[in-house]
Amino acid sequence: MKESNANTAEGRADEEMGRLRSGMFVYGLLDLLTHFGISQAELKKDLSENAQGKTPRAFDKYWAIRDDIKKRMGPYIGPPEIKIREALFDLVSYFSRTETIIR
Repeated sequence: MKESNANTAEGRADEEMGRLRSGMFVYGLLDLLTHFGISQAELKKDLSENAQGKTPRAFDKYWAIRDDIKKRMGPYIGPPEIKIREALFDLVSYFSRTETIIR
């Protein structure tokens, strides 16, 4: 379900069932897959160039929580092993929380 539908009856039902994801999820996923190896400045530059003049609110809001996401993912992507499955489940769970949904 699209986050833009969050205020509809269908969106609220999806949110209650955990099927609604924050628009910030894609940025967290990119960071997870790159192990937060891209600097914030470089990532912002690359994402801005690809936004084609339209900057989603999720893009702007993600930077305020990026350090928290990085800390949250640290135990999954640090030595001695990478636990990508667990990290992904945690990321999905986090970005399904009501307070992360951008309305």
